[in-house]
Amino acid sequence: MKTTSIAIGIVVLCSCWADAVPGKGKNPEAVAQVAAGVLTTANASWWGFDSEDSTAILQQAVDSKAKKVIIPYMGKPWILRPNRDTPHGRCALVLRDNLELVFEPGVVVLAKKGEFKGGQDSLIVADDQSDITIRGYGAVLRMRKTDYQNPPYAIAEWRHGLRFMGCKRIDVAGLRIESSGGDGIYIGRSSTSRGCEDVVIRDCVCHDNHRQGISVVDGSNLLVENCVFSATKGTGPSAGIDFEPDHPEELLVNCVFRNCLFENNAGHGMFVRPRDTVTSKSKPVSIRFENCVARMSQPGMGGDCGMCVRVPGDEGPEGTIEFINCLSENTGQAGANVYGVSVGNLKIRFINCNWINSQGTAVVLNMHQQSSVGTGSVEFVNCSVYEEKTGPTVQVIHLKGNDYGDDINGVITVHNELGARLASEPRRMTVNLRVVDSKSATAVGNTGLAEVTGRTIKPADDQRAGDLEGYDDDATFGELWETHDFIADLPKAWRFRLDFNDEGQKRNWGAVIVDKTQWQPIKIGEWWEPQGHQYDGIAWYRVDFDVPPDAKRDGLTLSFGAVDESAWVYLNGKHVGKHDVGEGGWDQRFEIPLGDAVKIGANNQLAVRVRDRTSYGGIWKSVKLAGEKRN
Repeated sequence: MKTTSIAIGIVVLCSCWADAVPGKGKNPEAVAQVAAGVLTTANASWWGFDSEDSTAILQQAVDSKAKKVIIPYMGKPWILRPNRDTPHGRCALVLRDNLELVFEPGVVVLAKKGEFKGGQDSLIVADDQSDITIRGYGAVLRMRKTDYQNPPYAIAEWRHGLRFMGCKRIDVAGLRIESSGGDGIYIGRSSTSRGCEDVVIRDCVCHDNHRQGISVVDGSNLLVENCVFSATKGTGPSAGIDFEPDHPEELLVNCVFRNCLFENNAGHGMFVRPRDTVTSKSKPVSIRFENCVARMSQPGMGGDCGMCVRVPGDEGPEGTIEFINCLSENTGQAGANVYGVSVGNLKIRFINCNWINSQGTAVVLNMHQQSSVGTGSVEFVNCSVYEEKTGPTVQVIHLKGNDYGDDINGVITVHNELGARLASEPRRMTVNLRVVDSKSATAVGNTGLAEVTGRTIKPADDQRAGDLEGYDDDATFGELWETHDFIADLPKAWRFRLDFNDEGQKRNWGAVIVDKTQWQPIKIGEWWEPQGHQYDGIAWYRVDFDVPPDAKRDGLTLSFGAVDESAWVYLNGKHVGKHDVGEGGWDQRFEIPLGDAVKIGANNQLAVRVRDRTSYGGIWKSVKLAGEKRN
């Protein structure tokens, strides 16, 4: 009798629970209970589900009084489109304060095809909100990057997957965010000039995003742990993580990445770019990477540097940037790269770091000048390089002065059967950095010049090409249409590669067949400096374009709106012309006749070697395919 009573009690209890929390499916009664405050946990499907467009349904669930909103697996994606205006574009799902949002395993939130036309339209956003928890183990937020990279979409880099601006106490875990038209995750300052504080991101994957896996523009007390940032490719910097404040007041304080993987990104794995100047509101930078890995799956896959810091100079902020127990493997360029004006007031420390099989020089320190009043330094503690190749293991390249004893110090041990090499430019530069050959256990001296022709430069001001008078196509090409007919615009998205050693011609980079894995995305119509390349020297551009079958070979030409400063043009592997009149040619339009190198009614491969002698550089205006007018 006693056992029977217990069983009845369990049945009654379960029945009451079932009545209290209904299952998934449209349920107006449950919605009413949420509105009345009776139910504090809600299932988004109570408001309905539309396999074609669930934007309004999901927004109603999030706007409800429920403290916890569950987005259930419905067998098909929850399809969303831009729904509400925010100060930074239209967004599909706008979050509120005091919300716990749970995506069930298997859920896919999918950007609606043909939508997100605005350059800042994002998928899920929170602006000036607090106390938000998002759980999504086994769930995916997916946008349509390939669509956004092609017409009719305007080129943009701000169609983010998950965007937080001016938010406090944010906790995100378990989500996979992929194929956005901007960053997988964006953390920054809102229109009310408030940054993000107390943000935790765990166990997330940001894959195949257009600009960055994650961007941190303004953040304090940020912890990113056990996450993967992979296959970023589209527009520069195309990094796994990019710390990049836009204004001196924006903060990078107590930001920690722990146990994270940065894999197969077209740009840098870990990239830090503090602001160039400070104000009374600026605080010291404090960024730390612990037990992180930046790698390409195989050698020769491209990518840039594993760990990269752009230093702003003596007028920049104080603070520390640390890489502790980090590893870089198979990167397309350096394993570690510190470049910019001077180390200034920043202490950059590499502790117990390993750089394995870097395709470029393993460690590159490339600064404009030594610190004059700054107290910062670049320090290497118990770091090692593992490689088997000739050439410098460490390059130290500077433009002014030769005493960098206080700026660069520490020990790097080189495990290389072919020996270790420290190269500098100028040769007699003084550094307190010991490069030790593991075979002999002795430090090597300066073994020769770095032998580069390109130089990193002082980070450019935030000027954009489009700000210049006469930038528009009408002003640039107006006179051309008096003698030529317009045929086509060349694409805005090209491939790009720096040529520090001016070896591209010798290695035939203008050929039809090249190793494209060593090239990264870039846009024409803008200088390369605003796209992350603070550089004077030679670089190469590549693009494929189609020539219509009705085009006439005679008189067919490419018109370059402007290249800063000189250009050598190769079509289908053949050199077809150049524009080289010195620094004064930076803003001149010029035409290159294509002759018999062009393929009519077929795909053509264009390569352009560009030389920039000073300040801004690159193909900074449009390129047109045109034909001479016929009488």
